[in-house]
This record gives sequence, structure tokens and C-alpha cells, in this order.
Amino acid sequence: MPIEEGELIKIRKTEKNNRLPIIMCTWKRTEGFLKVIDQLNQQNFQDFHLYVWNNNPELSEQFQEIADVNCKFPCTMFHSKKNIGGFGRFYFARYILDKDMHHGHCIFIDDDQTFEKDSLEIFLNEAKPKQISSQWAWKIKTLDYYGKANRIEVNGGDEVDYCGTGGMVCDINIFSEDKLFECPEGYWFIEDLWLSFFANHYHGYALKKSSAKFKNGSDQHNLFDKIKHLKSPMLKDLVDNYGWKITFNK
Repeated sequence: MPIEEGELIKIRKTEKNNRLPIIMCTWKRTEGFLKVIDQLNQQNFQDFHLYVWNNNPELSEQFQEIADVNCKFPCTMFHSKKNIGGFGRFYFARYILDKDMHHGHCIFIDDDQTFEKDSLEIFLNEAKPKQISSQWAWKIKTLDYYGKANRIEVNGGDEVDYCGTGGMVCDINIFSEDKLFECPEGYWFIEDLWLSFFANHYHGYALKKSSAKFKNGSDQHNLFDKIKHLKSPMLKDLVDNYGWKITFNK
């Protein structure tokens, strides 16, 4: 899904094109979007540019107004005609990469998260080539994705099998890979597990637990209930049929 220049809405313009890209999606959480902006305004590190992929064109004016009134930093929005979920962040990352508007890494956040003032600094300190570091991450010891009994919790800096896309820093070059965007249709809204698999299995990316402190939200707009029945079968498919090596089968 190519991004056309004329379809980008620049809320705050900047002449610099190599600020740290922070990428997020919006859908229905207007209050959550405002909360994220407020937290970004308070970050110790301020040399960043927020890129917002809006999956809900019906709320485009509201999201634009929130950004225009409240952002103290450069912000660019794209209003997608179709809801493609979190993959929108992948497309924005590819656009940023193609335009060379980065310095090697990007950060993904969600619109229902609470985080500390030093979160961007921590992500930057953890950023490395061919690595993803996420605050929502663990080792997987069975083929059942869910449940504490099936996970091995680790400390910040430790290697993991899975990195969630909400609250992560990633080597942006992975988004240049065409095959990343060839995720099987049935798994399209499970982009976090697909990215972990694809980056690690095909390109040797290290997956790490981040030390950034995040609180993950939960409300009626969560995608969880719609895709929870797919994650364990997807994990089994990636291990059994694609040959992904995780803690379970190493």
C-alpha cells in the first residue's frame, strides 16, 4: 500500500529529516491519542517525529485537531481508506526508510499505553543494528502462546522469542524487505508475532526485552478478543511448517 505525498497531513513541519521516527496507529481512541501526545511532550529526549497511521477515516478530523492543538513536536498523519491494523506502522516505516528520514531505528507505540519520561532515551540506548527490543517480550516454552505457564519472563537486555510491537525500538531496515509484507492473510492482524518470526528467522535479528517501563491498556477497542484464537495456531504453524527455532524447540 504505497503512501502518496499528497495524502500526508503534516501537523508540525520541520526542516530536519533525520529525527527519530515514532510510529503509531489510531482507530477509535481519541482520548488515548491525546494521552500519548501529552506523554511525548514530556519526554526527556525531544528530537523525534511522530508518524500516525489512522485506520479510521471517519475520525480523521478529530485526530488531526488533537495533534494540531497539542503536539509540540513534528507530526505527520496518513488517513488510510481501509483498516489494515498494525501493519499500517510497517508501511509508514517503509515510507520513512525510502525517504531516508531516520537514523537507523524507529520506535513503535500503541494508543493505550502509559510510559515514563525516559522511555525514548532508554529505547535509544538499547537500539542496535539487526535487533528489536520491546517492553512486551518473553521466551516461549510451549506452543501455546497464552498463559504465564507457557512463558519464561526475563530481565531487560535478555534475549527473547517474542517482541510485541507496542513499545519497541527496531532496526528500521527490516521494513525494506518485500516478503515482510507477504504475511498470510489469516495472520494479517497478528503483525507482532509475524515481525518477531520474520526478523529473527529469516534475517537473524536478535530479539530482546527492553528495560523501558510501560503500562499496557485494555478497553473495549482492544483487538485481543478478535484474534486471540489465532495466535497459538499461528505460533505452531511458524514452528512446525516454517522451521522457526524458539526456546520450545532449540
